[in-house]
Amino acid sequence: SHDSLPDKLGRVEGQVIVLANNKTDRACIQGWSSRQINRVVHTAMSAEGMAILNVLGDLRYVKTILSQMYGMHMKEMPTIAVTDSKNLWLTAHQLKQPENRQLAHTVCEIKETMAMDSAAHELRHLPKAFMIADSLTKKNGKHQILLDVLQTGRFRLEGGWQVNSNSAIYIRT
Repeated sequence: SHDSLPDKLGRVEGQVIVLANNKTDRACIQGWSSRQINRVVHTAMSAEGMAILNVLGDLRYVKTILSQMYGMHMKEMPTIAVTDSKNLWLTAHQLKQPENRQLAHTVCEIKETMAMDSAAHELRHLPKAFMIADSLTKKNGKHQILLDVLQTGRFRLEGGWQVNSNSAIYIRT
C-alpha cells in the first residue's frame, strides 16, 4: 500500500499466504507479514507491484518447502496471487509496457517470476472488500476476514480456488 499508515512510515505491504483445499474451503494460514517496501516507489501502483513481487518470492519458498516434505508435485500446485489494484492487474495483463520505467521493470519481473518459476499461476484482481491482508497495512482495514480464517479454519476465495486460465499471465518469447 502507498503511504497508507498515518504515522508516515512510507510505503508498506501486507501479505497473507493461505494453503486451502479447493473442494472444502478448509484453510490454514502459512504466514503473514506487514513490512515496509524496501525500494523507493513513487506511485501506489509501483508499491502494489513490489508487494506482488515479494509475495511471489514467498510463495516460491512455501512451495519449495512443501515439495521437500511431500514430493516434487507440490511445485506444480495451483497458486493464485491476488491484488486489489485494478490498475496493476490491467497493466500486468497488457502486452503494451507502461510508460513509467520503474513500473515497467516491476511488471516484467512479475510476469517472469510467474512464468519461469511457477510461483503463481494466476494474478487475480479482488475488490478491497475481499482482501484478507488489508488489516495488516491499513488502520481501518477489515480485520474480521483474517480473524474468521484463524478462528474457523475456512476461507472462500472470491472467484473460487480454480485457476482461471483467461486471466493467467502468459509470457511470449
